[in-house]
Amino acid sequence: MDALSFTVEIFKAAAWPVATLVVALLFRREIRTLLGRTRRGKVGPAEFEFEETVRAVASDAKGLNLPAPAAPLALPKVVVQSAEPRAAILQAWVEVEDALNHLAYAKAPDARALPGSTYAAIRLLANSGVIGPEYIALLNDLRTLRNQAVHELEFKPSAESVMAYVKLANDLIGVLQRAAEAA
Repeated sequence: MDALSFTVEIFKAAAWPVATLVVALLFRREIRTLLGRTRRGKVGPAEFEFEETVRAVASDAKGLNLPAPAAPLALPKVVVQSAEPRAAILQAWVEVEDALNHLAYAKAPDARALPGSTYAAIRLLANSGVIGPEYIALLNDLRTLRNQAVHELEFKPSAESVMAYVKLANDLIGVLQRAAEAA
């Protein structure tokens, strides 16, 4: 193989990688924007659907002016940042369910109308108008996120998104507690 043939083979081998690199560099802003809008994905151990959804729910909840609960959730930061974030999410959701059921029982004087499930309690509160539709939407969003945490096998959200979920749950408990006190 002479020098000219060798040079041609090198260029042939490097053409696609170099072209890909050039395109990536030319369109890096557009690629970054597209990746920022991606709703679901996994890169190594990082999952970003949960994070994006928690961020969206937290953003929506900012306008609700959520009051602090009578007794804030006592989840130590070490639990939230543990290797198993499901524990913090599930504990926060259990506390939301307790406040939700307490409110539903306060608003359902007839024993036959008592909800048998979380979904039934949410539906009862939605139909009775005890709490506003924005809080019903927040309840449903947190319930959906909790289901994701329970049912996805490789669930590994960031500690920040877990803490944001816990804060939203804590704020929603305050709303439910105040509604129950007004009952």
